[in-house]
Amino acid sequence: MVLLWGASWPVTKLALATVSPLWLAAIRFGSAAICLFAFVWWKGLLARPPVGDWPIVASMGMLQMMTFTGLGMIAMTRTDTSHAVLLAYTTPFWGILVSWLAFRQTPTRMQFLALLVGLSGTALICSPLEMDCKYPTRIAGMR
Repeated sequence: MVLLWGASWPVTKLALATVSPLWLAAIRFGSAAICLFAFVWWKGLLARPPVGDWPIVASMGMLQMMTFTGLGMIAMTRTDTSHAVLLAYTTPFWGILVSWLAFRQTPTRMQFLALLVGLSGTALICSPLEMDCKYPTRIAGMR
Protein backbone atom coordinates (compact mmCIF):
# COMPACT_ATOMS: atom_id res chain seq x y z
CA MET A 1 0.00 0.00 0.00
CA VAL A 2 2.84 2.38 0.85
CA LEU A 3 4.41 1.78 -2.58
CA LEU A 4 1.11 2.33 -4.39
CA TRP A 5 0.33 5.48 -2.46
CA GLY A 6 3.86 6.81 -2.87
CA ALA A 7 3.81 6.08 -6.60
CA SER A 8 0.47 7.81 -7.10
CA TRP A 9 2.03 11.30 -7.05
CA PRO A 10 4.69 10.68 -9.74
CA VAL A 11 2.16 8.76 -11.85
CA THR A 12 -0.25 11.67 -11.51
CA LYS A 13 2.52 14.02 -12.65
CA LEU A 14 2.99 11.90 -15.78
CA ALA A 15 -0.76 11.84 -16.46
CA LEU A 16 -0.89 15.63 -16.19
CA ALA A 17 1.21 15.80 -19.36
CA THR A 18 -1.88 14.71 -21.33
CA VAL A 19 -4.92 15.58 -19.19
CA SER A 20 -5.77 18.84 -17.43
CA PRO A 21 -5.65 18.79 -13.60
CA LEU A 22 -9.38 19.11 -13.01
CA TRP A 23 -10.28 16.52 -15.66
CA LEU A 24 -7.75 14.12 -14.17
CA ALA A 25 -9.28 14.63 -10.72
CA ALA A 26 -12.76 14.05 -12.16
CA ILE A 27 -11.63 10.85 -13.92
CA ARG A 28 -9.86 9.63 -10.80
CA PHE A 29 -12.78 10.21 -8.44
CA GLY A 30 -15.43 9.18 -10.97
CA SER A 31 -13.79 5.81 -11.61
CA ALA A 32 -13.17 5.31 -7.88
CA ALA A 33 -16.84 6.09 -7.12
CA ILE A 34 -18.05 3.59 -9.71
CA CYS A 35 -15.77 0.87 -8.29
CA LEU A 36 -16.74 1.66 -4.70
CA PHE A 37 -20.47 1.72 -5.38
CA ALA A 38 -20.23 -1.54 -7.36
CA PHE A 39 -18.29 -3.24 -4.56
CA VAL A 40 -20.64 -2.05 -1.80
CA TRP A 41 -23.68 -3.05 -3.90
CA TRP A 42 -22.14 -6.50 -4.55
CA LYS A 43 -21.60 -6.96 -0.79
CA GLY A 44 -25.25 -5.98 -0.21
CA LEU A 45 -24.31 -2.99 1.93
CA LEU A 46 -25.39 -0.14 -0.33
CA ALA A 47 -27.52 2.29 1.67
CA ARG A 48 -28.34 5.96 1.52
CA PRO A 49 -26.92 8.07 4.36
CA PRO A 50 -29.47 9.67 6.69
CA VAL A 51 -30.69 13.09 5.50
CA GLY A 52 -29.01 14.77 8.47
CA ASP A 53 -25.61 13.48 7.31
CA TRP A 54 -25.84 14.93 3.78
CA PRO A 55 -24.26 18.31 4.65
CA ILE A 56 -21.29 16.52 6.23
CA VAL A 57 -20.94 14.07 3.35
CA ALA A 58 -21.17 16.87 0.78
CA SER A 59 -18.71 19.16 2.57
CA MET A 60 -16.16 16.35 3.02
CA GLY A 61 -16.52 15.37 -0.62
CA MET A 62 -16.23 18.92 -1.90
CA LEU A 63 -13.58 20.27 0.44
CA GLN A 64 -11.46 17.39 1.62
CA MET A 65 -11.54 15.25 -1.49
CA MET A 66 -12.29 17.38 -4.56
CA THR A 67 -10.58 20.63 -3.56
CA PHE A 68 -7.54 18.93 -2.01
CA THR A 69 -6.99 16.72 -5.05
CA GLY A 70 -7.71 19.44 -7.61
CA LEU A 71 -5.37 21.94 -5.96
CA GLY A 72 -2.68 19.27 -5.56
CA MET A 73 -2.85 18.48 -9.27
CA ILE A 74 -2.76 22.16 -10.19
CA ALA A 75 0.29 22.55 -7.92
CA MET A 76 2.04 19.71 -9.73
CA THR A 77 1.73 21.63 -12.99
CA ARG A 78 3.59 24.56 -11.45
CA THR A 79 6.26 23.00 -9.25
CA ASP A 80 8.09 19.75 -8.57
CA THR A 81 5.97 16.84 -7.40
CA SER A 82 7.98 16.58 -4.18
CA HIS A 83 7.13 20.19 -3.28
CA ALA A 84 3.46 19.72 -4.19
CA VAL A 85 3.23 16.63 -1.97
CA LEU A 86 4.94 18.34 0.95
CA LEU A 87 2.72 21.40 0.70
CA ALA A 88 -0.41 19.25 0.36
CA TYR A 89 0.25 17.55 3.67
CA THR A 90 0.83 20.76 5.63
CA THR A 91 -2.95 21.00 6.14
CA PRO A 92 -2.70 20.56 9.96
CA PHE A 93 -0.45 23.62 10.15
CA TRP A 94 -2.98 25.75 8.31
CA GLY A 95 -5.77 24.36 10.48
CA ILE A 96 -4.00 25.61 13.59
CA LEU A 97 -3.36 29.01 12.01
CA VAL A 98 -6.94 29.44 10.78
CA SER A 99 -8.46 28.37 14.12
CA TRP A 100 -6.11 30.80 15.87
CA LEU A 101 -6.64 33.81 13.59
CA ALA A 102 -10.25 33.34 12.50
CA PHE A 103 -11.84 31.64 15.50
CA ARG A 104 -9.63 33.01 18.30
CA GLN A 105 -8.74 29.51 19.55
CA THR A 106 -5.34 29.97 21.13
CA PRO A 107 -3.02 27.04 20.33
CA THR A 108 -1.55 25.06 23.21
CA ARG A 109 2.20 25.27 23.75
CA MET A 110 2.70 21.94 21.99
CA GLN A 111 0.54 23.02 19.04
CA PHE A 112 2.45 26.29 18.78
CA LEU A 113 5.79 24.48 18.94
CA ALA A 114 4.63 21.97 16.31
CA LEU A 115 3.41 24.83 14.14
CA LEU A 116 6.75 26.65 14.35
CA VAL A 117 8.84 23.54 13.72
CA GLY A 118 6.60 22.32 10.90
CA LEU A 119 6.35 25.65 9.10
CA SER A 120 10.10 26.24 9.51
CA GLY A 121 10.88 22.86 7.99
CA THR A 122 8.41 23.42 5.17
CA ALA A 123 9.86 26.88 4.46
CA LEU A 124 13.35 25.43 4.43
CA ILE A 125 12.44 22.62 2.01
CA CYS A 126 10.01 24.59 -0.16
CA SER A 127 11.70 27.96 -0.10
CA PRO A 128 10.20 30.13 -2.85
CA LEU A 129 13.77 31.20 -3.66
CA GLU A 130 14.63 27.57 -4.48
CA MET A 131 11.49 26.71 -6.47
CA ASP A 132 11.57 26.53 -10.23
CA CYS A 133 8.00 27.66 -10.93
CA LYS A 134 6.81 27.27 -14.50
CA TYR A 135 4.16 28.95 -16.54
CA PRO A 136 0.72 27.32 -16.15
CA THR A 137 0.82 25.88 -19.68
CA ARG A 138 3.99 23.87 -19.04
CA ILE A 139 4.53 21.02 -16.64
CA ALA A 140 7.54 21.48 -14.33
CA GLY A 141 10.35 19.12 -15.21
CA MET A 142 8.87 18.22 -18.62
CA ARG A 143 10.29 20.30 -21.44
